[in-house]
Amino acid sequence: MKMSKITKLILAALVLITAAAAALYLAGREPIPENSVAVNYDGETHYADLEGIRLTEIHGERINGKGEVKPVDGMGISLNGLLTWTLSESFACEAVIVTASDGVSAEITAAELAEEGKVVLLLDEEDGSLQLIVFGDPNSKRSVKQVETITVR
Repeated sequence: MKMSKITKLILAALVLITAAAAALYLAGREPIPENSVAVNYDGETHYADLEGIRLTEIHGERINGKGEVKPVDGMGISLNGLLTWTLSESFACEAVIVTASDGVSAEITAAELAEEGKVVLLLDEEDGSLQLIVFGDPNSKRSVKQVETITVR
């Protein structure tokens, strides 16, 4: 099937518009220091230095999108522990929103956050990024990879 010149021009224009919009979006983002996660709380941004975090062994099971139970073993920290360590204060929240570098996000309620060992961040030893794991959660969409920002509401 041949495309007309007008169709080709329209497609080229759409590609240029998409590229320009992506460039503007990326240029407007505040850079996060290397090996860090941004934590937004009470109108301020704090940075958790991933190299300074004391990790512990994490063991549990998560449920993938097919409903299969998969074992999880690695080094990580509880989300609550990371927030306490980063904010170095007691903090109050309704929920926490964890966002990946590609914009994918998941919301964790305060009740889930308070549950010992339910919500953790695993350190990916290959690329040094964090992954959100909610143990026993049937919603595999909350398994956010390459965590970049954590917003406390």
